[in-house]
Formats: sequence, structure tokens, C-alpha cells
Amino acid sequence: MNEKLEKELREIIRISSIDLRRFEDSREEILRLNREIISCSARSIEASRRRERERASEHLSKAMKALKECYKIAEGRAQGKLRNLLVEGEKEFIEAVLTYSYVFDENYLKAIKELNASPFSIILGIFDFTGELRRIFVDKLLEGEFDDAKRIVQLLRTVYSEMIYGDIRSSIIPGFKRRIDVLRNQIERCVEDLNFSLRIREFKRYDEQDEGRD
Repeated sequence: MNEKLEKELREIIRISSIDLRRFEDSREEILRLNREIISCSARSIEASRRRERERASEHLSKAMKALKECYKIAEGRAQGKLRNLLVEGEKEFIEAVLTYSYVFDENYLKAIKELNASPFSIILGIFDFTGELRRIFVDKLLEGEFDDAKRIVQLLRTVYSEMIYGDIRSSIIPGFKRRIDVLRNQIERCVEDLNFSLRIREFKRYDEQDEGRD
């Protein structure tokens, strides 16, 4: 009996060692690809802000390709542990997709559905996107595009409402309450900045009218 148990233990340890080596190799490859996803997504966001559509799309495609490779590698018994390594990459990719979709008014969101990304990553990516919207909002004010700025405020309010009333448990999403507070502050700042900019515009109009009378 002891000899049989010893033999079986040897076999179990041998198989487990092989599986662990495979897991480690897969882990290293996923971490490498994850860095590529984050880098390409960041470049896509920057290109989108500069309205460089072709460049933004190119980086987005590279990020998507790397993400698909990660999903393929993560298939198998250790899928859960390997998929957990992808949260940062998925989050950055989703932010890049949303930014591209907004700037170029193109429905790229099907990419998220096709990839079957983690719901945690999707929510975190949307939060990060609101930060990008704030930066785009400031650009719109500086360019005098007040209607676009108003639409951004409305979009931020929509995201806030859906997050608040969407029955998302704060204990599940890391830092959910803090992110909600940040989003609310962003909306308040946007409204203040928009109202201030509109008042400045009106003052300029009055000054121009007074100069015209003179």
C-alpha cells in the first residue's frame, strides 16, 4: 500500500511541477503582453485627443490583438488566476476604446462585447474614461466649443447616475466610493468652469457692442 501511495505521489508531484512551469511561462507571457496593451492603449488615447484618427486606430488594433492573445493563453485550468493579471490591461483598453468612440463619433464599443472583458475592468475603464472626458472638456472650453462642452457634462452626469443607481456593490469594485466622489467633483468643476466661460463670453459680447456704438 505504501509503495503504491509513494508511486502515486511521485506522479502527482511530477505532473503538478509540469503544470506549474507551464503556468509560470504563461504568466510571464501575459505580463509582457499586458504591458504592450497598456502602452498601445495610452498611445491611442493620446492620438485620439490630438484627433489623429489613423494613428489612434492603429494603436487600438495592436492593443486588441495583444489582448486576444492573452485570452487565448489564459484558457485552461488556471484561467481565473491568469485572467486576474489582465485587469490593468483591460481597463486601459476600455478607456482607449471609449475615448476613440467619443472623439471620432464611431461605435467601437462592439470590441468590448466581442472580447468578453471582465465586468470589473469595464467599470474601472469607464471611471478612467471620465477623467479623459474632463481633459477633453477643458480643451473644448479653450476652443470655444461650448455646445460640445455641455454634451460632455451631460455624459458625465449619465455615467454618474448609472453608477449610483445601477446596483453596483462598492465592496466588489476596488475604490468604488472614492471613484464616485472623484466623478462627482469632476462634474461640479465642469459645471463651474462652463458657467464661468459662458459669462466671460457674454462680457466680451457686451464690450464688442459698446465699442461698436462708440
